[in-house]
Amino acid sequence: MIQFNHVCSPQSLISILKNGQFNLHQDSIHGGIGIYGFIEGYPVCPNQSIVGRGAELVIKWEGDFIDLGTKPLPISLNPNSIYRQGASRSIIPALPSLTSIKVIDFTIHDFALRKIGIRDRVRLHRLRSKLSKNPILVNVAA
Repeated sequence: MIQFNHVCSPQSLISILKNGQFNLHQDSIHGGIGIYGFIEGYPVCPNQSIVGRGAELVIKWEGDFIDLGTKPLPISLNPNSIYRQGASRSIIPALPSLTSIKVIDFTIHDFALRKIGIRDRVRLHRLRSKLSKNPILVNVAA
């Protein structure tokens, strides 16, 4: 099992988990290609550009793992595969065969938690409670 983390804003995290939909055009630095993030246990580039930050979705990945090293992302991507590219970037490609991903946890960093309102804090508490019982399945929409 691979633990994949996707960095986003707390508001995006709430929207993704509440609606059960990961909208790639809305929450991806490259829009539409796939879900970008990092794999636990591999280095992370400190200068990597991130659109929203303050929260991380933790995804349980049970499919294939392809380490590209320094090779570019292939034009034809394998279904049910996660790609690691370069020094720190990983992607779960958006493919018709990928119907959903399993979110098993999330993290909200203190600096972001201080900036959100009480309504969002309540939503986060409810989502945490829901996740404590079962993973939340999220559809990937390109």
